[in-house]
Amino acid sequence: MGSRSAAHPLGVANPYSENAFRVLALSTRATDIEVRRRAKELTLQAELDGDPETIALLKSAHARLEDPTARLEEELFWFALTPDPVPEDLDPSADGERLETVLTHLAAMRDAGSDEAAHDLAVLRHIAAIETCDDGQDQWRPALESWENLWSDDRFWMRMRLRAAELGDARASDALVNKLRKNLPERILDTTAAEIAELLEADDDDSEAEAEEALTALRASTFPSAVVAKARAAAVEKLSGRVKDLLGESRAEFDQVEAGRLTEVIRQRWAALHDGLVAQARRLKELAADSPQVESIVDGVSTFLRQLGIRLYNESDDFAAAIPLQEASMELAISDIGISQASSALAILRCRQATHQATQEAEAGRWAKAIELLTEARRVAPNANETTQIDQLLRVCRFRLHSDQAIALGQEGRWAEAAAAATQAASLAGDEEQRSQLRTMAANFQQAAARGVPSPRAAAAAAAKRKRNGWIAAAVVIGGLILWGVIASAGSTSSLGTNGTNGSGAGTTSQCSANKQALGTQIDNLKATMDQINSQLTTLRGQINQYGGPNRAPQSLINQYNALVDQYNSDLAAYNSEVQQYNGMSC
Repeated sequence: MGSRSAAHPLGVANPYSENAFRVLALSTRATDIEVRRRAKELTLQAELDGDPETIALLKSAHARLEDPTARLEEELFWFALTPDPVPEDLDPSADGERLETVLTHLAAMRDAGSDEAAHDLAVLRHIAAIETCDDGQDQWRPALESWENLWSDDRFWMRMRLRAAELGDARASDALVNKLRKNLPERILDTTAAEIAELLEADDDDSEAEAEEALTALRASTFPSAVVAKARAAAVEKLSGRVKDLLGESRAEFDQVEAGRLTEVIRQRWAALHDGLVAQARRLKELAADSPQVESIVDGVSTFLRQLGIRLYNESDDFAAAIPLQEASMELAISDIGISQASSALAILRCRQATHQATQEAEAGRWAKAIELLTEARRVAPNANETTQIDQLLRVCRFRLHSDQAIALGQEGRWAEAAAAATQAASLAGDEEQRSQLRTMAANFQQAAARGVPSPRAAAAAAAKRKRNGWIAAAVVIGGLILWGVIASAGSTSSLGTNGTNGSGAGTTSQCSANKQALGTQIDNLKATMDQINSQLTTLRGQINQYGGPNRAPQSLINQYNALVDQYNSDLAAYNSEVQQYNGMSC
């Protein structure tokens, strides 16, 4: 069992470390003659040793025991039952086994009804908690509990009144004993608080653990609540002051950061901010979160971090730097309003981060991943405004996903599944024109399923195998719509005759073939034009994205993009019409 210094910060006098009876190595039962003799012996030895500090300490102890009122208080904080069962030379910080033996003996005597043993047990337990390093045993709660029991024990205080009367001095009255009893909780808890403060200043894991144990005991004390609250505040006063200083320094530092440089500065300073202000505020919260003073201080740190994160996001949209600030704010918040504000700010950032990532996935055509991210964003969305915006994006992404699925399934000839996907896309369409096109698509797919039409890929392969010349009817995907060439041609009742002719005669067939070839050339030209427009649109989309999206791009660029979209849609309508005409030709 290790030892600690008994000196305390906060200007609190430890009633044990320089107790007059301890300094003179005497029992509280020592007579005036014994006190004078021992003081003289020890002072002479100190003079021979040339030790002025000890001489002053001995003179002070002797003077206190010469004063009946001071002596009564000194007796309150030292042992009465010496040398048995409390040896005069007992050192709680060194005599571990011996200490446990004495504590056990005193507890047995207390249980047998001895109020003197109860007093000595309280003194010894408190000294042991203060002056010995914790070896994993809970020393603080038994120490405070012993004093709490003694404080409420009328038998003991009657003994103190009788002892005051024995001193034969009018100043050592019942009123003095009542004052000692009234002040006892404050003396015990202030001493405990001073020890906790010292442990926290040590800043090592063992001291931190013992400080937490002592604070837990302090929190559970049955002494008057106002005294307990005062002691708890005093225990973390220095740590609270350090957190307030760090907060002030951090505010001043970041208030001076110029606009546009906040991201850079926070990325440079985050490690120091986290290991300094955040770590100390977290430590304070863990030690005394239910203290009103601590709540105010730590909530202040939480607010600072939250506001700094919001400022950073508004300035740069830097989620990677802003979210850790909001997470730290949320971790530290104590009050209900602090938790609510931090939670909302963090949820907004996480929501917008997921939405931003979803937008990037959507721009790359990865609709399923975009939907997954938007679903998560909606889950954490803290308000209706965020939810509404996410729902709009979700509808678009689901529309594009089902549209693309319909096209892909149609290419594979999985007509029933393609029809279902097209129907689902139609229900998500943003306008009536889209809905009409998709419903037509779904109907054509259902017709193809009923007729048993082969897949476009199979039809194209068969046509290539027959080495047919001219335009080969196939389902062509352009701009998210599937063309119905194969479906339309599958419904034709014409059949090829011998040598590639039918019953209408060679001349008619020859003219039909020429017309069909010319139409095929037109279709090829339209397709080339549309490919060129599509390439231009891709380039423009890239430029728009460089500005951060349509809301931030120049209006002239948006107008150019929309004009090309209109042209593309016009050409697409003509293309579909000509393909349908081509596939309907009988030759």
